[in-house]
Amino acid sequence: MKISLIQLLIIGCLVGGIHQGMAEGADQAAQLPDNIKLIIGQTDVWEYLPRLKAIEVLSAELPDDQIEALLTFLRAPADTQPEPHLPTIEFHCLKNDVFIVLMKQRTKRSLGKELVAMVNNPEMDITWRDYCLQFIAQWYLQEPDIAVRQQMHDTLYQALRENETTIAGTAINSLYLIYTRTQLDRDSLVAAVDRLLVDLKTSDATKISAIQVAGKLKTAKALPSARAIVNMPGEHDMILVMSAVAVLGEVGTSADLRLLETYLKSSDGRKRIPAAAAIQKIKNRCNNLPAS
Repeated sequence: MKISLIQLLIIGCLVGGIHQGMAEGADQAAQLPDNIKLIIGQTDVWEYLPRLKAIEVLSAELPDDQIEALLTFLRAPADTQPEPHLPTIEFHCLKNDVFIVLMKQRTKRSLGKELVAMVNNPEMDITWRDYCLQFIAQWYLQEPDIAVRQQMHDTLYQALRENETTIAGTAINSLYLIYTRTQLDRDSLVAAVDRLLVDLKTSDATKISAIQVAGKLKTAKALPSARAIVNMPGEHDMILVMSAVAVLGEVGTSADLRLLETYLKSSDGRKRIPAAAAIQKIKNRCNNLPAS
């Protein structure tokens, strides 16, 4: 197949454009200060502590190019680190601290869209997605773009579908935190919590958060769900059982005292101490009820 002169020119322009874009990207990286290069892993020093110390002294008035470099670092999945690289947990800790710095910038930018994109990125590992769901709640009221704020809220509700992992538990905690600050959409939150509690696919990790939020909101499913968990402790994570005991302290009745008293006989302090506190709360509440 013969290639015409025009086609050759077009190919030459495309290749030239690609090379120019790569060169411009390299030039922009080269223009970054050494502390930013260190943080984002563009130096020979890849260890955790030097990069952490560089993050700790970052300014609250970073220029746009440095902010974009830090955002690019945040967007990178853990498995894209060049060799040698940090353990994943340390990589996430650096990203966590970088995002905190970005939230503290005096000029507020729309960080919410970045969080939404990272939560919805299928290549992002679950741990960093969990971090981003927590940051959505922290950043929600500071997000300057109202439309993006709605996207953040919608993303949390969408994350509740992942109730077989920790994702839904983190999302329900973030939704509750937003509710405590805005008092908006209580009915939707209550319905979402109760759905998590009755869904057999909901993991214990998510159910811990769901039962705690249900107890604070005093939802319809809070009491029966807490009773079911406390009645069958051997089938559940210990933290979930203790969370359910605490919920009985908040919404339980005198009918729950006998069950809770069996926990007082346990040699495990993790059972005895929450049970004793729950029993006292129920007794105090019952004693304060008006006579019928």
